[in-house]
Amino acid sequence: MTAALAPTPAGPRSLGPGPAVLAFDVGGTDVKSALVDRSGTLRGLRRTSSPEPGADSPQRLLDLLVRLADDLREDHPGIEPDAAGLVVPGIVDAPAGIAVFSSNLGWRDAPLRDLATARLGLPVAFDHDVATGSWAEHRIGGARPFDDAVVLIIGTGVAGTLILDGRLHAGGGYAGEIGHSPLGDWPCPCGARGCLEAVASAGAIARRYR
Repeated sequence: MTAALAPTPAGPRSLGPGPAVLAFDVGGTDVKSALVDRSGTLRGLRRTSSPEPGADSPQRLLDLLVRLADDLREDHPGIEPDAAGLVVPGIVDAPAGIAVFSSNLGWRDAPLRDLATARLGLPVAFDHDVATGSWAEHRIGGARPFDDAVVLIIGTGVAGTLILDGRLHAGGGYAGEIGHSPLGDWPCPCGARGCLEAVASAGAIARRYR
């Protein structure tokens, strides 16, 4: 049975109680940030433009995260985070804490987990944005009934992940990354030609419309 044919599960479950954490979701267009309190409620959720691409974009991203963390703490003085969660797009080596490559943000081999830990002064959980999104779908969202699922996200780029036998299949950070599958002969910001996301992502569609 495919997910498309399955009955829609009941509404999403609460995140539930746990440690308070700073949450940062970095995308090619904007950064979503919030403070998750001990009841699992998101506080101060906001969107901020992502840094412009460039060799120094990791440093500018960290500067932005520190400012956002300071703002969230100031706005919610009664909630002191125990840790932070940081997810980023592109190719990610999550166990090593390395952002290997992002065509939309211009970084290569950036040790973002260690840099963020030092700048925020907190333990930092680090992973791929769509991988964590797909895991959330599997645990508390629309993919709850299934041990096998494909989750595709169409945004600034096109990314996807695989959940097989109830476990996230990372494939070294490449599994499900269909956005750079070669389908033609058009240029892509990554330097290759014919990539799917160069014509089918939300960013590409908006550019073509304009």
